[in-house]
Amino acid sequence: YYESVGNASGIGIYINEIKEGLSVSHVMADSPAYNAGILAGDIIVAVKGQRISEVGYDEAVNLTAGNIGDQIDLTINRDCAELEITVTLGEYTPETVMYSVIEENGAKIGNIKILQFDMITVSQFKNAVEHLRAQGCEKLIFDVRDNPGGELDSIVDILDYLLPEGPIVRILDADKTETER
Repeated sequence: YYESVGNASGIGIYINEIKEGLSVSHVMADSPAYNAGILAGDIIVAVKGQRISEVGYDEAVNLTAGNIGDQIDLTINRDCAELEITVTLGEYTPETVMYSVIEENGAKIGNIKILQFDMITVSQFKNAVEHLRAQGCEKLIFDVRDNPGGELDSIVDILDYLLPEGPIVRILDADKTETER
């Protein structure tokens, strides 16, 4: 997807490459994929009639690119049946933070997964923390596995929210100039 100041355009899914194609791990709320009926657990086996097993992951992702209003034909494997679904590219709010409550030995633990660091991630992260604390979570797990990184300002703002006063990041340039944030 393409993101600009909190909005993104594309189809609005997170995927994982598997042998059969692209497994949909998450469909963002009110995204074009959501509106077209794509569900988490679906496996995309073809894009625009081209089988993912033949064209590969990168080309399949490239085939979903286009302009807002363009239609993308997907072949989905759901419950061992293939379905043809057309998705119209559009704007949506990317979900970069997901959270849940884990109950263990009578204690509630908040689990927050940060998928990437965009500027919208900061407000989504703070909302997740506040929501989990309101549900009685006294401990939090921050899961950044498979997170490709992102905007440094987002990372700094999130760490500033969590950590006591003081420097968060020190950057040393090639010319030995040090910047503290």
